[in-house]
Amino acid sequence: MKDKYRTIAAVAIVLLALLASYLLVTANSVGFVIRAALAILMLAVAGIGIRRTLSLNGGFGLYLLAGRKGLKCIDRISKHDKVFWNSMALWGFVLGFGLLSYPLMRGKLSKKLFAFGMVLLAVIYVFVTPYLGYAMQFINMSAIQSGVSTTTSAHASLLGYALMAITLLFGFSGFAIVSLFFSAATIVEGIARYVMGALSGSASASALSSRCLAWCP
Repeated sequence: MKDKYRTIAAVAIVLLALLASYLLVTANSVGFVIRAALAILMLAVAGIGIRRTLSLNGGFGLYLLAGRKGLKCIDRISKHDKVFWNSMALWGFVLGFGLLSYPLMRGKLSKKLFAFGMVLLAVIYVFVTPYLGYAMQFINMSAIQSGVSTTTSAHASLLGYALMAITLLFGFSGFAIVSLFFSAATIVEGIARYVMGALSGSASASALSSRCLAWCP
């Protein structure tokens, strides 16, 4: 009987979290930063509530759903064509870490697989990443769109060549880290220009703070 009430309580928490998420997404009058902070707080509270209600493993608002069926399924799949799955894992390692993957996996990574992964890494960077901004247009959040577009638009500049070199050296993990730092620097620059313009009373403060206003409430 207690398990039934716990399940009902967990479902109620999920429904409330979904309702809160919908309200945050549609609250256009609230700034993006405030909505993001409230969303993180809401997910943390909901996660803690579900974890305590169902007595699940986890912490800090995260919980783990574990079972033996999934592990058995993975073991069953891995027993068929082990060479293929090992090659896929190593190939993914090359995409993730680029040239750095070769010394890290020395003795386990063949030269052919390494070369194939590097060629595909360059192809994905050249022909796929420049269009990430277009893909993000389906998400109705101008701040995310502008952040992605700012990063992907750098491909035609000197920064684009630097990003490509970093991607080839460190894979998409390096690309992701550098892109995050680049976007963060853009936001900090916008905030600094906004503050400086506000303090000096410049008439062009609104133009200089266009990047900041996309993120600030």
